[in-house]
This record gives sequence, C-alpha cells and structure tokens, in this order.
Amino acid sequence: MCCQINQNYSNKEGYSSYCSGSHPGNHFEILLLYISNLFISFERNGGWFMKIYLFVIFLVFSGLTKAQADLESDIDIAVQNAKKGIYWVINNIPEKKSKLDNDLISEDKLFSSVKLSKEVNGIKIESTGFYNSYSVTIKLFRSNESLMKEGFIKTKESSETHQEENK
Repeated sequence: MCCQINQNYSNKEGYSSYCSGSHPGNHFEILLLYISNLFISFERNGGWFMKIYLFVIFLVFSGLTKAQADLESDIDIAVQNAKKGIYWVINNIPEKKSKLDNDLISEDKLFSSVKLSKEVNGIKIESTGFYNSYSVTIKLFRSNESLMKEGFIKTKESSETHQEENK
C-alpha cells in the first residue's frame, strides 16, 4: 500500500499515516484518521471539549433542517397562490375577449398574476403565485370540450336558447 508514516499528526502511538496515492479508499482512510485524532484530542482535555463540539454540530444540523422546512413551506404557499389564480381564471373566462391579464391582490399584497389566452379549440392559462420573495409559475392548457363538460364555458346552443328565452 502507498501509505506513509508521518509524525506531524499524532495518534495514541505518536504516528499517523496519510496516503499520497490515488487508491479509491484513500480519502476515506484519511477521514477516519482525522476523526480518530480528533477524538483522541478530545479525551486529553477531559471530555468537556468533545461535549461542546457535539453540541455545536447538533445546532448546525438543527438549523439546516429548519431552514429547509421553511423553504418548502414558503414554496408550497406560492404554489397555492398560483392555484388560486388558476381557479379564478377558469371561473371568469370572458366570452368575447381573446386575452385576459389580471393581478389578484388581497390585503395589499399581490398573491397571483394570471394570463389567459384563447387558442384554437382551447385556452392557455399562465398563473404565477407569489409569497415573500418566491414566485411559482403554472401553465395549463384546457380544451374547449373539457371546459364545456365541466360547465366552465357554455355551449353556443345553450347560450342562444337562453338569450331567446329572455326576449
């Protein structure tokens, strides 16, 4: 093996090995030796330094998990705001206009920006949800047939008969 003896870094016997080659396990061996030397130095100080070290490691990892949870919850709220925009647009499809562009505001905050454009045989919806500094964009394409089945747009026959009944 390519490992050599080095007296600069000492373990219990006063020697430590380090590898200068390119074996796949060399980096892992170096890491293990570093960790073993670290714990030996902790034992020399009566163990109080090890307790502080482990406490600091615990604080770092607990802070990272909280930050990740906060990030995910903020993104989820932005996605919910984008969905609110989609629901609003689907329920407010204009009959005559081919494009619609609105910002939805609640409590002095922009929570969604929606765009609707009528395409051949369907519609295209683009909704961007906002929360704090996050924005999430959802694009949705729906056919006229599915919108008619779900009752979001009226068929031409039923709208004509409805107008005739009102006369």
